[in-house]
Amino acid sequence: MLGEINASGLGENIRQKLSTDDLSKKRYGEVMAFLNAEERKEIIGPLLEKAKVNWGNLALAGMMKQGFVGRVLTFNFDFVHATACGINGHYPAIYDFSQVPDAKVTSAISQSLLFCICMAKAPA
Repeated sequence: MLGEINASGLGENIRQKLSTDDLSKKRYGEVMAFLNAEERKEIIGPLLEKAKVNWGNLALAGMMKQGFVGRVLTFNFDFVHATACGINGHYPAIYDFSQVPDAKVTSAISQSLLFCICMAKAPA
């Protein structure tokens, strides 16, 4: 549900942009499909600027570098974890599964970041 989106203020920003409450029962991908790329950038951009690497990101990146973790599947749309990997001197492959919806996680090489921001198609 849109109200359950964790990014602070994202749901309200989208509601204001679309000037409707009809989206209150839609899931994230369904709502984002209503917006074009420029609108998504306008709404999400300020949130991405606030995203910061934290100790959890650094720990997970360290575990990847040491080989304890092979693939990281994320639904986040920021590059905080990739930045944390870079801080650790580790540069895993990055996949955007929203562009290849039929792909399987197991087809990604080990030591990779998998972004899964799935966009539902907007209703006609």
